Amino acid sequence: FFFQAEDGIRDYKVTGVQTCALPISQGSSLPPQWVRSPAVGPSAREGHGMALRPVTQVMVYGGEANGTVLADAWLYNGTQWQQLSQFGPRPTGRARPVLEVDQRGDVMVWGGQEVVVPGARSNECWTWNSYWTQRSAPSAPVPTRDRAASTYDFLRGISVVFGGDAGNGTLLGDTLEWNGSGWTLRTPPQSPPVDRKSTRLNSSHLVISYAVFC
Repeated sequence: FFFQAEDGIRDYKVTGVQTCALPISQGSSLPPQWVRSPAVGPSAREGHGMALRPVTQVMVYGGEANGTVLADAWLYNGTQWQQLSQFGPRPTGRARPVLEVDQRGDVMVWGGQEVVVPGARSNECWTWNSYWTQRSAPSAPVPTRDRAASTYDFLRGISVVFGGDAGNGTLLGDTLEWNGSGWTLRTPPQSPPVDRKSTRLNSSHLVISYAVFC
């Protein structure tokens, strides 16, 4: 699995764990060049979440490596990585979670495959802004999941989550919104098709799909 986050302050895309940055500005006639950033940072992994925080910070959380689900969280400021404290209340390890920023700049973590029960999906919701706070999770009948697509709707100040994998071959096509304090299950008259490809739509496709069908 490949994840990336767009650094809107520097106009860069930040990708992967062997950190590289690609300038995306249209103001130069020269082709963009990849820039490799520091060697010290998160260990190699897949299935991690990435989200852009205001003031040029990209967060990486969780993932898996060699069959082990990870629980560490890191911040990248464009120059170096900083690992967040492993002490105090915090989310359990999980792979392929939703990682999204809300209107306050908090990073929201929800869902993902758990480390405690192999194959089980977490329904815990946490936010981070200098420290972790557990939040209300979506209530039944919303299934737990991993692999969901998400993005932040800047116009409405809402994080939008679509689809995901509930396990046992069950792929989801529901639409949820996180407003920074609670969840709302939406029921648009039409939704994007449900398959593994659609549950990993990139942000622009997700927003366009949601806007058209609501």
